[in-house]
Amino acid sequence: MEFQLLPQDPKPQVRTLNPTFVGSSVLAVKYRDGVLMGTDTLISAGHSGREFSKERLVKIGDRCVIACSGDHADLQHLGEYLQSVHLKDEMMGDDITKSAEEYHSLLSRMIYNQRNKMNPYWTNMVVIGDGNNGKDFFLGSCDMWATSLKEDLWTTGLGHYFSVPHLRNVKDVKEMSLEEAKELLIKCFKINSKYDCFSSEEIQFAYVNATGTHIETPLRASPRM
Repeated sequence: MEFQLLPQDPKPQVRTLNPTFVGSSVLAVKYRDGVLMGTDTLISAGHSGREFSKERLVKIGDRCVIACSGDHADLQHLGEYLQSVHLKDEMMGDDITKSAEEYHSLLSRMIYNQRNKMNPYWTNMVVIGDGNNGKDFFLGSCDMWATSLKEDLWTTGLGHYFSVPHLRNVKDVKEMSLEEAKELLIKCFKINSKYDCFSSEEIQFAYVNATGTHIETPLRASPRM
């Protein structure tokens, strides 16, 4: 009996084993009147800085902002998909759009599905916005293994090691004003810039409160400690 070999695919499947262009830490906290998130603006290629003023915050409609540590291309892909979902909701014309909590749930299912294909999104996502009831504010995370959490404060990257102890030592973070919360995160970013060679001094904030969703222009935290 003769056995015939099956024809081989001339273009074998390719998997991302190491992200090329990556972003560093994301810091987020709930404050008295809403939720605040900040990132730096550096995109690194290996151990070299690639883009030094790249916005890493993606606005989804009027109710949600996402950011991530990890592969910036994956963040762009996920952001474009969620924006297309929001556009479809708007085209229905019934004034019903998804909340940040619903986008967080959708993201976790997308990431879980991609992980099961052994081709994961190399991201550690952070989502801020409003909750399902439209009154409370939402802060959630989802890593590349689709472990999703809801928290009052969250950090990714090396910020998870250097910033969380500092944030938890501050009493009544949820009673802070927006300006006080910004000052707290700026202090944390200064600590990160001292120890994390993939971070920069240029910081950008996004926040969600009763007036809507806002992404600010980047600012420079002076100087490294």
